Amino acid sequence: MIPVYPKGETILGQKVYRSLADIDVPVDMVVVFRKPAALDAIADAVIARGDVKIYWTQLQLINNNAADKVKQAAKAQNMPKHNIEAAIKRASGKDAADIREMHYEAKGPYGTQFIIDCATDNGTRTVANVKAALTRNKAEMLTSGSLNFMFTRKSVFTFDRTEEMDIEELELELIDAGLEEIEEDIEPQENEEDKAIVRIFGEFSAFGDLSKALEEMNIEVTKGAHQYIANTPIDLTDEQLEEVEVLIERLEEDEDVQAVYTNIN
Repeated sequence: MIPVYPKGETILGQKVYRSLADIDVPVDMVVVFRKPAALDAIADAVIARGDVKIYWTQLQLINNNAADKVKQAAKAQNMPKHNIEAAIKRASGKDAADIREMHYEAKGPYGTQFIIDCATDNGTRTVANVKAALTRNKAEMLTSGSLNFMFTRKSVFTFDRTEEMDIEELELELIDAGLEEIEEDIEPQENEEDKAIVRIFGEFSAFGDLSKALEEMNIEVTKGAHQYIANTPIDLTDEQLEEVEVLIERLEEDEDVQAVYTNIN
């Protein structure tokens, strides 16, 4: 599948823990950006990397779907209900209006394409930093809308594949909730045996219905988010992939960058 590169190690660095000083939630339950971002962008960036539980931020709660995504991701990581509610309450903070979502598109070497989601209180700074990272790594920013037909935004959920799980029956039960595609995969684990997982895809607007359906089926979601999926993914050699990953890392180092999506298979 198309890799999603949220801000991994950078987000888990010391600057994150400094930002948690005045937050009344356990550090191992929440990872928060030093610079707050729009709630929907944060909800889209939710991932489960073992040590990453949930991203949340300050925003007026005008989007129930975004809040639902935050709750789903938190629940998937066994985050206590009162901590979920506390995070959402903080999301209506007074500084929310200062943050804007920015969306950039770019092309890189070997036919690679990128969608870069940002959230910033200084658009001039953010676009300059993104452009610099692209230029230094043989890539360039594209006009907004250039990749509209190259990616599709989908609702994506991942959960463990259990022995008793009937994939065909699961597919039938989720169709009415908006399921479009279901796939089985093997997820590598550090210092552990690889595990079998199931990944499901639905329309962008089906996130809430799919989330509810999975909850009613008592399925523990490990990842749930909106993701940009490339319509025509490409393959790279190991050498090419290594070069492109340097670019992705440079983008991730910018604290305004929320997630980077690619067309790499």
